[in-house]
Amino acid sequence: MALQALPISVVMLTCNSSRRLAQVLEPLQAFSEVRICDTGSTDATVEIARSFPNVVLEARPFATFGALRNGLAAQARHDWILALDSDEVASPQLLEQLGSMQLSQDCLYSFPFRNYFQGRWIRGCGWWPDRHIRLYDRTRARFSEQLVHERIVGEGLSTVELSGPIDHYSYESVGDFIAKMGRYSDLFARQYCGQRQASLATAIGHGLYAFVRSYLLRRGFRDGSAGFLISSYQAQTAFYKYLKLREYNHAARTTLPSAH
Repeated sequence: MALQALPISVVMLTCNSSRRLAQVLEPLQAFSEVRICDTGSTDATVEIARSFPNVVLEARPFATFGALRNGLAAQARHDWILALDSDEVASPQLLEQLGSMQLSQDCLYSFPFRNYFQGRWIRGCGWWPDRHIRLYDRTRARFSEQLVHERIVGEGLSTVELSGPIDHYSYESVGDFIAKMGRYSDLFARQYCGQRQASLATAIGHGLYAFVRSYLLRRGFRDGSAGFLISSYQAQTAFYKYLKLREYNHAARTTLPSAH
């Protein structure tokens, strides 16, 4: 079956995504519709997106990732939604598999992710197969709308694990690690402020465990220096997100109105 004939709409969020966007959109020409929500790009993202005839582009201020994805899905032409990020490339194997299968409304579909760092496919650190659910029927499921760890949720649905991978180019450099660590730790602290306790000790403990889990338990050492850098990044992310949560909790306590 040709993908153009499949009742699937692709949805995607962009913001200064010009580095990979053309590479991402090229294989998605196999689908009849790609809906993109841009949240304020200042680079060539919008121009690149408009150069693809099957792209429907809109601009909105950032809310949460889940809310924006749900908004795109609600406007899509088809009920079946394939949710991708602007640094995720659908592999030929994935496209071939989708073109030859029948979708069931009772199922969610997950894909393995081939995660790359500095041009290398990383197999350790928990980065392979790193499965994520990305294909769903919008009448049966939707994205959750928390600030971090948004995911596709649906009642009474089973998950089918497909073999066609998605190539993920989230990190090109150490600078990407630092930038994402700052954004993610802020969102984590905002989401869990007042709901989780955090101290210097818990920050250190989470950081140490994150490194051990990534580098030893998930065999990041097999990826050489890249595995060490990735494990260090995961440790620092865990450390700083709990330090920030500690600060957020303290600020929330000190700004509460006094009881009289």
